[in-house]
Parts: sequence; structure tokens; C-alpha cells
Amino acid sequence: GVLGFGKWDIRKFIEKGQRAEFIRYVDQVYIKALDMMKGRVTRDGVPVTQFVVVYDMDGLSMRTLTSYTALDTILETLKRFEANHPETMKRGYVVNATAVFTMLFALVKPLLSQRTFGKIDVFGFNSNKWKPVLLEAIPSDILPVCLGGNNVSSVINNGKRDKRTILQRLNSMNPGFKSLRVKAGETIPLEINVSTPDTVLSWEFQTENHDIGYSIFYEGKEEVVPFSRVDSQLKEVKGSIICRHPGRYVIAFDNTYSRLRAKSVLYKISLSTKMIEDPTSMMY
Repeated sequence: GVLGFGKWDIRKFIEKGQRAEFIRYVDQVYIKALDMMKGRVTRDGVPVTQFVVVYDMDGLSMRTLTSYTALDTILETLKRFEANHPETMKRGYVVNATAVFTMLFALVKPLLSQRTFGKIDVFGFNSNKWKPVLLEAIPSDILPVCLGGNNVSSVINNGKRDKRTILQRLNSMNPGFKSLRVKAGETIPLEINVSTPDTVLSWEFQTENHDIGYSIFYEGKEEVVPFSRVDSQLKEVKGSIICRHPGRYVIAFDNTYSRLRAKSVLYKISLSTKMIEDPTSMMY
């Protein structure tokens, strides 16, 4: 795969409150790569279990490095890769490495295992050096023309840009997740209509940099799940209840205790008629 990392305006995502979405998007890129390998074999009949990735750093600027949160976000995606997918990368090639990348790589290097570090080759802007190397690792009909291959249909060659937001791309790979922004001093209620008795109402969410409060009400007044202020910026919050009674349930994201900070929430809510065996689940 080819990732135009240098042209990703990570700082812009952060400033729009989309840090969580960006991290999840990068996670999903690797998961999608694993899914694409399932059932595939090489020309020699060997199962495909690893991928080759090219990181194009052209366009990477100091704008990214001068943002602490943007830099922390990059490091977080790397930590998650090392924790979950280190053996799936066969080879990584960095091309068009700028002076800014050199500074970034110095910060990243301590987080890489020796095994992962040994799989990465870094090249500058001299394409005469890295094009032959890429062609040895990647079939020419897959590699874009601008990187030395014959793939003329690649959007990289055509100069087209995917104008979808990170959230839209994420949802295309992992449907069901949505985002909302809860302003300081605000509560946002999400209405869920339950029509069948014994329906399981499940939720999962996380926030960007700060905690948030949430609670669940039945018919807008009876508190089913008491208010709780959770550290959802540290780990994903999950839960479920068994709705014995049909009706209108409301999940309220509460930021009334904050006077200054808005909270960006990435969430997923689902209903199921299948009973669950979760001892932490509640009934109503």
C-alpha cells in the first residue's frame, strides 16, 4: 500500500477535534490490509500474511512538528501499531524524506522494536535510488507511475484528492460510528426508540483529550443509567442494558460541568433482540 503521509494535515484534524477519529482511521487502515490478505496466496501457493507499505513524506512540514498534540497523535498511532500489528509488515519504505521527517524519525525511533526498525528503509528525493528498490518489492502494475510503476489509474498519478473527512472514511470501513461535538456547558441527548421488549441497548464511545459525563433515561425522565463522569479520553467506554419495556430511551452526553472545553465524541449505539450473557449488563 502507499500512504501519502506527508500531505496529511494532522494538525488540522486535531484543531477540528478529530483526534480520536484520525487514530481510529489509521487503525482501520491496518485492519483493512489484514482483511485483504485473508485467503490470498502468492504465485508459489504460499499464504499471504504480511504487507509492504510505502510512506511518501513529500509535503511534511514543521507545522506538524510544532503542534504537541499532533506529534502526540502520531506517536499514539505508532504505539498502537507496535502493540497490535508488528509482525504483519514485511517491509516499509519511506520516500521523499525531508529534514522535518529526520527530526520526526528521531522521536519515533525509540518507540520501534529492533525488529520493526530493521524493516524500514528511508530514502530522500533522489528517485533513482528508491524506484528500483520499490519495483523489486512491489509489482509494477500495482505501483503508481509517480513511484516508478505502471499503474496509471492510481489517484496519486491523477492528482485527485479524497475530499471525504476522516470520519467519513472511517465509517466506510467500520460502519456505525458517528461523531458529535459537545460544547462547554452543554448536554446533547441522543434518542433511541425501542419497540420490542427485552431489546439489548449497547453503546461504546471515546473522546479526544478530555473526560465527559453520560447517563441514560427512559421516557425522558427516569434515570436508567446514573450519571457518570468517565475518562473516555484514556480508554473506550462500553456498556449495555436489557430494555424490558419498549419506549423512548435517551443517552445524554453531559458537558455542563466544563466552562471552557468542548468535547469531541466518537460513538456507536446499537439495538439487538439477541440476549447477552454479560454479568455487567443491567436490566430495565
